[in-house]
Amino acid sequence: MAFTIPISLMGVPGSPYTRKMLAVLRYRRIPYRLLLASHRAPPKGMPRSKVPLLPTFYFPGANGELEAVTDSTPIIRRLENEFQGRSIIPSDPVIAFLDYLLEDYGDEWLTKAMFHYRWYYRADIENAGNILPIWAGWLVAAVVVAGYALTKLSAVQSRRRRGLPADPPPISSRMAS
Repeated sequence: MAFTIPISLMGVPGSPYTRKMLAVLRYRRIPYRLLLASHRAPPKGMPRSKVPLLPTFYFPGANGELEAVTDSTPIIRRLENEFQGRSIIPSDPVIAFLDYLLEDYGDEWLTKAMFHYRWYYRADIENAGNILPIWAGWLVAAVVVAGYALTKLSAVQSRRRRGLPADPPPISSRMAS
């Protein structure tokens, strides 16, 4: 089945597999359209994958309708079969086997180190905790508004516990005294 160009894929910048596949597409010069979304909030009108992983590619199925496909290694093999030029799989079978081993090692084991460094050190935890929810498809405006509302509610409750009015006087009146 012929591919629709550009190829659509759903992913987020924080996903190592999304980055891997974007690198493959760029190197192979295959036109693509990145849909910044996650399986928690997939793009409207796109099919859902059987396994919710990133990235998710949208390829034509046997019946001609789009199907959601995940797992980077088989997708790379499929792209190799469908698109000519700038192959990323070596032509020598021995080197191709070593390439496959290195890719499998990177996919299955180097992610352990990536998660360690993402979640072990305090600065990295705070950084990931602030960025990843945004990439996961949450509405940034809703998060900001909710954060402001919680801060305001907490301030009001604190002032009431101390016997003060819920809202402090305007800054201009405090500066006059």
